[in-house]
Amino acid sequence: MSDTSALTILDVVYAVLEGSDRPLTPYEIEAVAVGAGYDVSAWEAADEIEAHLDNYGQESPFIQVGRQKYWLYPDQASNEQLLVSPSILHKLMAAMFITMIAALIWLTLSSASLQIQYDISVSQPVEAASVPAEVPIPDSGSVQAAPIAIDPAWWASNAVNQINLDTQSVSRVFLNNYYNTCGPAALSMVVSFYRSQPGGDGSRVTPADVLRDARSQLGFFIPPYNSGLLDFNNLSLLAGLYGLTPQNPGSSGYLLTLEDLLQGVRQGTPAIVGMRYGYSNGLYVPMGSSGIYNHFVSVFGTQQLDGQEYLLVLNNHPGKYLVDDANVQPELMSLDQFLQSWLLNDGSEYQNYGHAAFYKPAT
Repeated sequence: MSDTSALTILDVVYAVLEGSDRPLTPYEIEAVAVGAGYDVSAWEAADEIEAHLDNYGQESPFIQVGRQKYWLYPDQASNEQLLVSPSILHKLMAAMFITMIAALIWLTLSSASLQIQYDISVSQPVEAASVPAEVPIPDSGSVQAAPIAIDPAWWASNAVNQINLDTQSVSRVFLNNYYNTCGPAALSMVVSFYRSQPGGDGSRVTPADVLRDARSQLGFFIPPYNSGLLDFNNLSLLAGLYGLTPQNPGSSGYLLTLEDLLQGVRQGTPAIVGMRYGYSNGLYVPMGSSGIYNHFVSVFGTQQLDGQEYLLVLNNHPGKYLVDDANVQPELMSLDQFLQSWLLNDGSEYQNYGHAAFYKPAT
């Protein structure tokens, strides 16, 4: 494959089809590439994309494929509608149909004898969460009510790693990128936390449980829509399966100010937060810059240290080679470091906001 076609495929992954809010799947990338005259397989394209993201981050601007322009996000740098020509659309539909048939056959065989090739050095994780629709949600309650004692010890002893063996045993069957499990992992922690409180049944929910329930009860992760990418709207649907509802302050939906966030977590109310993370020497750590989030973490409290306030953060994916639950531990994060990776900081009217959601038991 030539360098030119490789770069084209790397950018096509960010294409957002009309009426959708997700990147293309490998099979869709293949179909678009073939329609544009490039000779590349779905998995060859996926490998190129993973290597590119791991090395350079999500910074692709746009790409011209035939007469179509594909942008990183539909409202970034252009107001053009993202359209797919009929010939490419037909190839996309054919690829989707073939993918579904192949996936059904593969799932049948896999359920009989699943052999997990657990070699993280082969695949490069790509953590991402898709762009949320900015639709205000009802103010279903105040995060000030019923303060909960902050207990870092609970979060430390019950932490889960989103690429542990149990999660991988399911994600490798359901997802075409089996590292995209930060949403189920963060939600499983919040659900288990509330079940550990007085009046709860004390049971635990795992990321694998969330993946199974998302598929069986909500129809998520059915090929070809099985990238594993979730946004806050998806998380809210999943939270509802476990009796939780979003209870953000005000009427700005999942866009919160720092004070909004602190208001809840100071009382021990956990929040799922969208942040920008990236790899550094194999560790998955907060990154600066601006724009949309690509990773979900849990923020469950604050702590004073040397006269400064720090957030208590649980990152379910500490690094690409760290796969055990014991590798996940709460960390103190300064407000400055948090804001650099959380605020949109994109020059828009919401540049001093970040994405987050408080989920509490429905009353």
